[in-house]
Amino acid sequence: MGQHKCSAGSGSASAHCDFKRADIVWAKVRGYSWWPAKIGEVIKEKSDRSERKYRVDFIGDNTHQTLPHDKLADFIECYPRYSLTKKKDLLDSIETARKQLRREDQALLDRKAGRPENQKKAQEKGGNIEPKEIVIAKQDGPVMPLK
Repeated sequence: MGQHKCSAGSGSASAHCDFKRADIVWAKVRGYSWWPAKIGEVIKEKSDRSERKYRVDFIGDNTHQTLPHDKLADFIECYPRYSLTKKKDLLDSIETARKQLRREDQALLDRKAGRPENQKKAQEKGGNIEPKEIVIAKQDGPVMPLK
């Protein structure tokens, strides 16, 4: 799933995003919040992505729905936007979805979500996470970056 690049700005999957069976995504049904789901089946394979439909299995509530491409969003790219909730059932489903991601996608999500404890674990295991640059400004001097 890590190869999907979807814009979180519009709230839905962008035109250059292809989903395949078993991908973890955000799915939107009218009247409900964006919810983590797993692609169960690609229903319509056409060259025009907007015509594709997907059967998604919603994580945490054992229901499914057939949705068009524009009602899906990449889980990792849109995580910062759709994971901000106080609803316990949704938070539980989000955590379950995170656990279902491949290890490299979990590390990517941790970096995107800014989880320092997970970044440290990934570094200890030889992960490819670079430390953030710290900038200190002197009152009467130039800005000096530190690492």
